[in-house]
Amino acid sequence: MLRVRRRYNECDAWDNRGIGTDRMGISQEELREIMTRCDSALVLYARQFLADADFHTAEEIVQEALLKLSREPDMPKNGVAWLYKTVRHGAISRQRSEKRRRLREQSRPAIPWFLPDPAAKLDAENTVEKLRLLDGELREMVTLHIWGNLSFTEIAELTELPRTTVFRRYEEGIAALRRLMKGNGDHDE
Repeated sequence: MLRVRRRYNECDAWDNRGIGTDRMGISQEELREIMTRCDSALVLYARQFLADADFHTAEEIVQEALLKLSREPDMPKNGVAWLYKTVRHGAISRQRSEKRRRLREQSRPAIPWFLPDPAAKLDAENTVEKLRLLDGELREMVTLHIWGNLSFTEIAELTELPRTTVFRRYEEGIAALRRLMKGNGDHDE
């Protein structure tokens, strides 16, 4: 807490010195100085508006505000206040956007992994349910080979695994899927 407070005070000192006032634009040196003196306090300020208080998201918001400052043709009269205002607006906007996204995702029905074919012998819902029970690596190999129509060589390149490992995991996945489909497979998630 002391470190953030100290940086905040340095940030105040930057604004009181008048860097950028009565000048056109902002130099790279001034921007670098602002970043080193004010970034911690601005990140802390942005985090209070974010529901999950994510540090990385707050950092992104501060970086976007600094970019906006660098693009300003005229330096704002009170640069620090302008930065805080811009960070505040960015954080609130990001939070609203996340809230809308979550609501959209919750309101949508689950999208099936693949569309059922009436002529197919497999029941799509049952197959998806059984696929979810497979280990992630086995499920990936089966899905890529059967529904992705990728060769074992292509899967090996994609996953950066040896071709023999891909084939072995595919075979294990198919065997486990068969056991699960017959109903006598004891497979851990």
